[in-house]
Order: sequence, then structure tokens, then C-alpha cells
Amino acid sequence: MSFGSGGSTIDVLAGPREESFARISAADERDAEHLHEIHDNHFVKKRFPQWTGQLMLTTSATVLAGLLGGALVFMGGRAFTTPQAAVGFGIPGTPTDDPAFRPWLRVKGLREIACGAFVFVLMLVATTSLLGWYVMALAAIPAGDAVVVLRSGGPKAAAYGIHGATAVVMLATSIGLLV
Repeated sequence: MSFGSGGSTIDVLAGPREESFARISAADERDAEHLHEIHDNHFVKKRFPQWTGQLMLTTSATVLAGLLGGALVFMGGRAFTTPQAAVGFGIPGTPTDDPAFRPWLRVKGLREIACGAFVFVLMLVATTSLLGWYVMALAAIPAGDAVVVLRSGGPKAAAYGIHGATAVVMLATSIGLLV
């Protein structure tokens, strides 16, 4: 394959980038630049699209969304299997041993499982934008949880370190899915 204008040509040979420019018949900088541009755009972006920044960001954000969905399903399941784990939520005096409290805990668990399962449904059948908007809306839950913990006199470490940090990660994930 040859590129050139005005009598100068560049012969392209197959192989790595350094070998692709093996023979330049005439020293025409514009033709060499054009060849670099064609090589970079075609071979990197067409044959190796996973190297482009946008796709890497979207892929990373999708993986994070899947991890968040898995965490929601896991935490929701713990409401049934290990109700004592609710103490780690941060609300002081959580009565995990009270049989009257357990149904409320199960309601919370079911909602977490459903929210996490819906993340997986969106990952399978929707666009990354729709998944991003959903994760952004879900970020209101841990943000609200942080407010509840603080207003209940719970530890600031739980409010900011668990719930606040989760909300920030969810917002960052949603932005990665939306750009």
C-alpha cells in the first residue's frame, strides 16, 4: 500500500509500528504524519478498541455497578441469615434480638435484594446510560442512610465511612456510565 502526494511515496509494510514505516521513498513530513495518524486511528481504535479511554471508563464503571449490585444482594441476604449484622448499620440500640424487629429487617433486606437484582437486569438488557441513571438514583439511599445514622446519634465513622463513601462511589460509578 502506498501513500503520497507530489511524487513522494510511503510504502507500508505489515508488522509492528516501527516496522510499518520501513521505507520512505521521499522525505515528506506531511505524508509521514498522515501515515502515523492512519496507523494510530485504524489499528489501535479499530482492532483494539479496549485501549480507548472511553471504553475503559465505561467498562470499569459497569464492573463497579455489578459489584455494587452484588453487594446489595449480599447485604439484603444477610438480613435473613445474619440479622445481628444490622448493628453495623450505625443506628444505636438496634434491637436485632427482638422478634418484633426482625420482620422490619427482612423488609429492608428484600428491598436491597431487589435493587441489586435490578442492577443486573439493567446490565443485561439496557444501555449503560440507563444503568448510570439508575445507579445515580440509588445513591440517594446510602446518602439518606448517612443522614439517618447522624440524626439517630450514631457514629460519624459509620455515617461518613460506610454510607457516605458508598454514596460517593455510586455517584462516581454513575458518572462513569453516563459520560
